[in-house]
Amino acid sequence: MEINIESLNTELERLTVLQDKFLDNYLNLYNLLSNASSYWQDPKATKFFDNINMEKLKVKTAYDELASLADIYRYVVESYQDLGTKITVNLNMQDKLIAKFNTIINNLNDIITNYNTLDLSFCPYEARMLLKEKNELIKIKNNIANLKIRVGDIFRQIEETEKEVKYRLSNINIELIKE
Repeated sequence: MEINIESLNTELERLTVLQDKFLDNYLNLYNLLSNASSYWQDPKATKFFDNINMEKLKVKTAYDELASLADIYRYVVESYQDLGTKITVNLNMQDKLIAKFNTIINNLNDIITNYNTLDLSFCPYEARMLLKEKNELIKIKNNIANLKIRVGDIFRQIEETEKEVKYRLSNINIELIKE
């Protein structure tokens, strides 16, 4: 899955402009048609203006769906913009990635345990150096553990966002407007 926030922002701006034009055209058209109803009064006019009112409701529904789509774009941009401007992620690799983190952490724990088993009583200078290296390994292990947590949080955030986007998209039913 690839997410390009810059591209989504551009599309959102275009969608907002189209939405504004759509609303202007909608309001202008139906105001003009409403004004025309006072000049045209016969049985055909009644049927025509009744159909116009039904079409007006359909067009309003289409506008609302377009607004919902723009809201989804906004939601995606807001949800992902903290992660970066271009995001490439394979959600299927989450378990493998976390397993790799666990393997590295376990290996570092083994190395740290080996440092702890060394008898350093006979060489104080080397003991200080080895203790310093062990402490560096502990810091590295802790950083990797924190990174694992952060990566897991990012995966969960992406999964939750994707579920919410799918749910919101499932609630939109854009109908084609027939001439």
